[in-house]
Amino acid sequence: MPMLDTILKRKIRLIDYEKICDNEGRRLVMFGKWAGYAGFLDILHGLGQRLKLLGHKNPFERIVMAHDYFDSKEAVKALKECGEEINSGALPTSLGPMIFVFTGTGNVSQGSRELFKHLPHEYVEPDRLPEIAKNGDMNKIYGCIVSRKHHLRRKIDGRFDPTEFEAFPERYESNFITEIAPYASVIINGLFWRANDPRLIKTLDSTKLSSKLIAICDISADPNGSIEFMTECTTIEKPFVIYNPEMGTTTSRLTDPGILICSIDNMPTQLPREATEHFGNLLLPFVEDMLKAAQATSFNKIKCVDEIKNAIITSNGHLTKKYDYIHELMVKQLERKINTRAEETYFDDFIDVTQEIECKNQKFSKSFDSAGLLKITSQKKFLTQHNRA
Repeated sequence: MPMLDTILKRKIRLIDYEKICDNEGRRLVMFGKWAGYAGFLDILHGLGQRLKLLGHKNPFERIVMAHDYFDSKEAVKALKECGEEINSGALPTSLGPMIFVFTGTGNVSQGSRELFKHLPHEYVEPDRLPEIAKNGDMNKIYGCIVSRKHHLRRKIDGRFDPTEFEAFPERYESNFITEIAPYASVIINGLFWRANDPRLIKTLDSTKLSSKLIAICDISADPNGSIEFMTECTTIEKPFVIYNPEMGTTTSRLTDPGILICSIDNMPTQLPREATEHFGNLLLPFVEDMLKAAQATSFNKIKCVDEIKNAIITSNGHLTKKYDYIHELMVKQLERKINTRAEETYFDDFIDVTQEIECKNQKFSKSFDSAGLLKITSQKKFLTQHNRA
C-alpha cells in the first residue's frame, strides 16, 4: 500500500469520506445514486450495441453512454423515447421476455431503478421469475429487486437471520446462481460485499449461467468480489468486455460469445454536474469540523463531531485505533509476497514497502527452501511494530 505508507511517513491526517457515517453505520456523504444512474445508462448502451452486432434490431440502440448526455434530464428524455419503442413491441422476440435483476437495496441500486422506472416495466418477486421468463409480456421489461433475504441461506438449515449474517457471514451461502441468475437478461449489481460474504456468482459456477443472460453491470466494481470472474474494472474509454464462462476468458470484441460486462469504478464522473452538486451538498455540513480536524494537534485532542473523528484513518504518522486492522492487512499483503515462488525482486519489494514500518536498516537473511520459496527471517518481529495510535 504505497500511498498509505507515504501518508504515514508524511504524518498526513487522512479523512475517508466513505467512513463519514451515522450511529447506525449508514454513510452520510456519497455519490450514491449517481453511480446507479451512470451504470444503468452505460449498460443499456452496451446492451443495445451488443444486440445490434449480433443481428438484433432493438430499442436500446438509441441510448448512449452516460457522459454523452448533458444531464440526467436529457437521459430521461432518451429513456422515454426508448420506452415508447418497447411499448410498441420493438424488443427482439427471439430473446424472450427481458428481465432486469437489481441486486442490493442501497443508494446505487435505488439510482439505477430511478431511471428504470421511465421504461414500461413491471416489478416481480424472485419466486415469479420462472413464470415470467416463460410467459412474460414482450411490450414491457421486468424488474426484480434481490436483497440479502432472497438469496442468502444459512448452511445448516437454509434460513436467513440478518443479525447473525452481519456477525458471521461465513455461516451462509448464496443460491443466486441457481434460483435467480438463470432467469436474468441483465444483472445490475449494486451489492455491498465484504471479503467473507458469500459471492453471488463464483468463477467455477459461471458455466451454469444461462444463455438468457446478456449483460452484467457491476456498479459495485469489486474485482474478484461478489461476481468473482470480474477480475478487473473497465474504464470510461473502454467500458465493455465479453466474459466467456466456458473458456474462462475475457475479450474486448463485442461480437465474441459470452456475457457483456461493464464495471467502471468511477461511474459518477460521467454525470459531473449533478454528482458534484449532490456530493457537495452532503459534505458541506461537515466542512467546518473537517477544518478543525486538520489542525496540528494530537488525535485525542481533536474537537470535532464524531462523524468526522470516526472517519480519520491516520493521524500524526499513525493508524488510528479504529483502523488498526489495516496494519494486519499490510502484514498479510507482505506475507503473500514472501510466500510466493519468487525471484530477487520480491525481496527488494519487501524492503521497499517496509521502509515505513521501521525496519529499513534491519538486515534480513534470505534463503530458498526445498520448494524454491523465498524465506526472509526476522521480518515478523519488525512488521508487528508498525506505528499505532
